[in-house]
Amino acid sequence: MHIILGISGGISAYKIPELIRILKRDGHTVSAIMTEHAHEFVTETTIATVSESPINNSDPYNTASHINHERQGDIFVVAPATANQIAKYYAGIADDALSTAFLTFTGPKLICPAMHTQMWENPITQRNIAGLDALGVKRLGPFDGELACGDSGQGRMAEPALIASAITNIALGEQQLSGRHILISAGGTSERIDPVRTLTNRATGTLGATCATLAALSGANVHLVTTDPGHQSPIYRTTVVESASELANALQRAWPENDSLIMSAAVSDFTLEAGETKRRRSDALALELTPTQDIVAELATHKTPEQVIIGFCLGDADGLEELAISKLKTKKIDYIVANTKENIGAQARTFSIYNKSGKISEKLNVSVTESAHAILNCLRH
Repeated sequence: MHIILGISGGISAYKIPELIRILKRDGHTVSAIMTEHAHEFVTETTIATVSESPINNSDPYNTASHINHERQGDIFVVAPATANQIAKYYAGIADDALSTAFLTFTGPKLICPAMHTQMWENPITQRNIAGLDALGVKRLGPFDGELACGDSGQGRMAEPALIASAITNIALGEQQLSGRHILISAGGTSERIDPVRTLTNRATGTLGATCATLAALSGANVHLVTTDPGHQSPIYRTTVVESASELANALQRAWPENDSLIMSAAVSDFTLEAGETKRRRSDALALELTPTQDIVAELATHKTPEQVIIGFCLGDADGLEELAISKLKTKKIDYIVANTKENIGAQARTFSIYNKSGKISEKLNVSVTESAHAILNCLRH
């Protein structure tokens, strides 16, 4: 996808090289347009180098230049979007290369506001934002946090990784999940052996966290229950757990408030009574294991006809389809994602999705983001 990236004169512009790096890594082409004041925060040489494309700061009154350039783009992103640029867009002012290109572009547009809280909360800025929202311009942020001047409040630009996810979500096609309440589990649970050791697995929780991000970007109210504190985000609610029992308790409390569950967490099959002191080499080596609760099966027994559950199973390639269909039926869930151990922590995933009628989707060697998008598509049926 070809991204036209507008960079205006806010301090957050220093983060834009990282955004471009992520977009390039994901296979996108980036063409940047910088305002005069953007050059005060990040150099043209830096942006041209990381984007591998010359900066388009052409004369805004050269019609052929800005129209031909914008016809090449698939999406127009402005990050950071200052109050000044936002006001120009709503008023229809085209007095520099960026504002002229923005008004010329006819495809999807995404703005990522960044400014001081008082400027963001000013009724004039709020009027301009409401006007752009009504015109269909997509917006990400701003968020609460520490600002450049040392103050704290709403006005912080979305982080580059989140902006990149929003761009990819638009490229793949937003699922239109407004009004949905989606509960998602992620990560690998850990069962304590003693104060310093655990039984766990290699699950990273990346897929579940990506599902949460895309769902929230598509308008859903999302609650992510995860074993990784690093998966927290300003666009969804997060509960951090450790063990299978903690995960079960958190999901059981939240389930009645949600209409969908994506059970992507890798739950430990066994637990044990943890010792109070560190186990030594000279201690007995045997561990007394007991099976953990089948969380998704238990939640399915309390599900209403309107609620949807997407489960996961992992097995060898041979017999994986039979395993998936069997688990789908015995656990009484709506969909199941069947994958193999090669997917754990991988950058590319291969899997199939089944419902009661059989296989409904197969994805081969796709990115984690594309995988999450395919899973969320189940909630559109």
